Amino acid sequence: MQRPPEFKQPHKTNIDGDELTSCVAFALADELKAHGIQQLNADTIALNIMDEVRRLFGGCAVYFKIKAAARRSERNQEIYQRFARNELSIPEISEQYGISFQWAYSIIREQRELTQAATQTTKVHTPS
Repeated sequence: MQRPPEFKQPHKTNIDGDELTSCVAFALADELKAHGIQQLNADTIALNIMDEVRRLFGGCAVYFKIKAAARRSERNQEIYQRFARNELSIPEISEQYGISFQWAYSIIREQRELTQAATQTTKVHTPS
């Protein structure tokens, strides 16, 4: 049995909404099939889910953060917070997180700047 045309997988880095929903529907259907649901039913369920996603998010610009970047950002925030609370020194940060002293200093500097910028933005927008 041939799968519906909606199940074409894109091979591009920039895709439009239809290509994205087709790709996600394809992945959903494959996962449902892996859990024992027949192919035709899995395809129908996946397409129905993607219709609902289109209804809910149609017209919205969506950005998917890369997992590694998100984890790194969280790690950097954690490093800065622990350093700021005097829980860890630079050598301890280096050892616990497997990074160089220089990289630890760079993270602290960057996170400090981000924290200060956020604090200044809050002060500017807070009514006196």
